[in-house]
Amino acid sequence: MKNKRALYLLGAILVLAVVVAAFYLMYNEKQKEKNLSAKKDNPQDNDKQKIENCCGQPAINTINISDFRDKTHYESYRKAKYVQARIENGHWRQFYTKRKRTGKESLLESLFDMSWECRMADINFQSDNGRGPADATGSFGSLYKTTIEFKLGSQTANKIEQSIRKQIPTYCNASFSKSKLLVIAYFTKKQKEKISKLLNKYSISDNSKEIVLIDARSDNKPSGSNA
Repeated sequence: MKNKRALYLLGAILVLAVVVAAFYLMYNEKQKEKNLSAKKDNPQDNDKQKIENCCGQPAINTINISDFRDKTHYESYRKAKYVQARIENGHWRQFYTKRKRTGKESLLESLFDMSWECRMADINFQSDNGRGPADATGSFGSLYKTTIEFKLGSQTANKIEQSIRKQIPTYCNASFSKSKLLVIAYFTKKQKEKISKLLNKYSISDNSKEIVLIDARSDNKPSGSNA
């Protein structure tokens, strides 16, 4: 009799354990579906997490995808702002040797290339569509493209103006790019003033989503002990 009661009790415990396990699995599945749905509803947050995971840096929270023409423009601008933050907070030193500027435009391109991690879009450098090679092109297939040009503030005003007025529009037309991005690194206060004057001439704001200015000056970045 006692053995039967023990068996009944054991059976009841097993049934209860199975029921609890089933409810636990169902709860976990619902939570996973809920989290996945939230990520799909807000792809910007999902992208931020990916960037944080692979780059080890906080994403730039003020950038909203709704402010851009398409995903490639959004991706390109975010990467350029990431490079801007990295250069302005330490990597500006790569442009100098014993405080003398030695870095070239190719260094700026390389830093941008290395930042293109966890990307949703593809990036190609020196792609030529018949009107000369653009510095870079971000793309989602053939429908969504962003032409990207890199310039140094040490270049002449005429050279930078030619890029704004003719070079980039020509590349965009040749590659059927729907958006464009100009990234300029400057090294002196005078260069910054020259660039600002050009932007004002063409009614381009410093906050435009079509331009990123990078402060790579060495004379305004004292070490932490002297700040």
